[in-house]
Amino acid sequence: MRRGAEPSMDGIAKRAKIGPGTLYRHFATGDDLLAAVYISEVERLAESQRISSAELPPIAAFRA
Repeated sequence: MRRGAEPSMDGIAKRAKIGPGTLYRHFATGDDLLAAVYISEVERLAESQRISSAELPPIAAFRA
């Protein structure tokens, strides 16, 4: 995002300190990488909600 709305896969690999081949082995396109990041974040939020709902009263869980 620092260099525009669509960073290059090579730029992402460099910033992650991995080789471009490693990145492309896991994600064929930037869209594939974006989808994986999005899914990971949604799963993290869902897990946080499950934990909050199990441990807190409803209003506190909602605020958390």
